[in-house]
Amino acid sequence: MIRPDFGRMPRMMILAILVACVPMGCQSTLTIEDPIATLHAPGQSPRFYKEAMRQLDVDPTNDAYLKVLKRIMWYPGFTVDMRQSAFDRLVEHDLDGLKVTIRRYLPRLTAWLWLNRLCDNIAQYEWIDLTPALVSSWARPSMSVDHESERPESRALTKMYGADKLPDVVFDLFVESRRVSDQGLRTRCWVLLHRLGYRDRLVAFVEAGEFVEDDFFLQDLHTAAIEMGIVPRNREEILWIRKLCKPEYAEFRSTCRQAIEATNVHRREDLELRDLP
Repeated sequence: MIRPDFGRMPRMMILAILVACVPMGCQSTLTIEDPIATLHAPGQSPRFYKEAMRQLDVDPTNDAYLKVLKRIMWYPGFTVDMRQSAFDRLVEHDLDGLKVTIRRYLPRLTAWLWLNRLCDNIAQYEWIDLTPALVSSWARPSMSVDHESERPESRALTKMYGADKLPDVVFDLFVESRRVSDQGLRTRCWVLLHRLGYRDRLVAFVEAGEFVEDDFFLQDLHTAAIEMGIVPRNREEILWIRKLCKPEYAEFRSTCRQAIEATNVHRREDLELRDLP
């Protein structure tokens, strides 16, 4: 076998020989036969996802493509970078659909790194209309931070409103969320305000009763405060109180009121809903 004498060859010729010796397989491009199916399968190498997106970017508004991009936003098994790639494409081609997805899944998102990035994205774009989603997510307890101000939802709201406005933002959202479909959000606002240390403000508001008559959520809390001397602290107590405020429990509430009035003033301050029976 004749071996080339590299010592006597020009540099460019040596480079040409080396390139020719590279196996053809190393120069082949990645082939994705079904890019939609590839994006549906979590846990694969990012290079497969990137190539699938590159192929599908030819028709970026394709319904199937937009649907799978929204799925990547929340489904387990995708890296933060891949979720961000999906986010960026949705911002450009389906902003309304992206916001619907965020409203639906942000309050239950458990991928902590992506939750941080997504909240930063919301703040960067100043999407005030996603405030309910941020508050709902923030209402969930978390062991990942030492202080509430370190929560990604809190940071995002602070950037959009200012730190001094956060209590009012959550309180106003609680008061204004009057639709039946918003009762879950309202309860989460209530729980969050308690956790942030604003129970006194909530108690004073409920006891004053200065709200519209058809706001049955607040009316029930007012009834419980006046007739039973109880203002709930959590979701379970709110549900219990709303049940007790139905007309069929009027006699029970009356009995509770008489018992509470006969109770020592200092003892009343420690009463909980579970003490009433």
